[in-house]
Amino acid sequence: MNEEIFKEPNKFDPSRFDRPIPPYNFVPFGGGRRVCPGYEFTKLETLIYMHHVVCNYKWCVVDPDESFICTPAPTPVMGLPIKLQSVK
Repeated sequence: MNEEIFKEPNKFDPSRFDRPIPPYNFVPFGGGRRVCPGYEFTKLETLIYMHHVVCNYKWCVVDPDESFICTPAPTPVMGLPIKLQSVK
């Protein structure tokens, strides 16, 4: 909630994580002896969800000619929007 690190901390803005965050300023599951007991469950749940999406949906890029910028890794300019279509 520190405005020096996260501008507009109460606003939902996933792009805030595109920039480096100083160490120990974002620790959503805690750490050390007091790490969240659901941490490993959440990782497993995410993997199961991704497996389901990859196996049960056909993916296609909305704009195959989208350009990329390097900052330093290649990043799609428009965020690489995709369409998902059920295969069932």
